[in-house]
Amino acid sequence: MPGAVPAPVAPALDAATLAQLVQQLRQPTPSYKTQFVVRVGEHLKVVPVEQVAYFFSLEKTTLLQSTDGRKYVVDYTMEQLESLLDPTQFFRLNRAYLARQAAIHDIIHYTNSRLQTVLKPAPPESEGPILVSREKVSVFKSWLDR
Repeated sequence: MPGAVPAPVAPALDAATLAQLVQQLRQPTPSYKTQFVVRVGEHLKVVPVEQVAYFFSLEKTTLLQSTDGRKYVVDYTMEQLESLLDPTQFFRLNRAYLARQAAIHDIIHYTNSRLQTVLKPAPPESEGPILVSREKVSVFKSWLDR
């Protein structure tokens, strides 16, 4: 027939490509926390992850610091939070701090190849400088430069 358009031909899948597709489908996409439920007196409040500036440990308690300057106790350890939060958004600076990239206001070279971070909102003043662990400096720089 003149003017007839040939039907599109589907590309053939070889066994290796098919196996790779099946493997990708089997791997669950990581799902990270989108909000935290915190207690405020007798009330419960939902804090979306977008409103979290950072988490910090203080006297065996883990606190959530919100972008509006409020602090809330959370029932998670820093290790648990590390696995629950998107690693492209949050970085474990040291044993006591897990910060969102947007909360890192400044980075200053410190002694012994360490880095000091300035967080916004500012953490409790009694804590002293917030340093990136020496072992994590190169990973931290890579995380910032991705």
